Amino acid sequence: MPIFPAVLTSLQTNHALDEALAVLITVLYPPAVDSLQSDLPQDVISSLSAILPSLCSAHPDPAIRHLVFRLLGQVLHRTPSPLRLQILTELVAPPDDTFPQMRIAAIGLIRDAVMQALSPCSSRDIFASPTLFRTLGRHIFRTDPPTLLESKITAKEFMETYEPARLVECLGLYYVVLARDVENNVRV
Repeated sequence: MPIFPAVLTSLQTNHALDEALAVLITVLYPPAVDSLQSDLPQDVISSLSAILPSLCSAHPDPAIRHLVFRLLGQVLHRTPSPLRLQILTELVAPPDDTFPQMRIAAIGLIRDAVMQALSPCSSRDIFASPTLFRTLGRHIFRTDPPTLLESKITAKEFMETYEPARLVECLGLYYVVLARDVENNVRV
């Protein structure tokens, strides 16, 4: 994609953002169903997966945030499973520089990947294997911070944090795995 450096610069600087997003929509949502294979170069995937999460977390316009989140989901959908797992692990891991709302939304992206991997027409996928929870379990099924439930936090203070929404998404993911993985490929 020869125009990609200009699109990347536009996303980083927030100049001509609508035009850059239009280009990404055109590239990521082609009209032909057959062209939805993973044909994105790894450097494009890496660059977009580094920029789009902050843009969909911090942009002031809710419509732009939603559109960028859907584009991020499409980038991940067209990413090979091992790289997608690595990107999603980085999004749900609790480092200080991650947006908390992106950590919550990334669990939904994981759920989408699991549902795709567990669909009847899917071939062998890392998201339908024990590797899923071995890799992501320590980030998903642990409170943030890990000592949260041991602290003297009140229910009102707890509800004002991002943690209740994150825990609801985690339980939703767990439910999807239990309901869809009838052959116990994930080994829950």
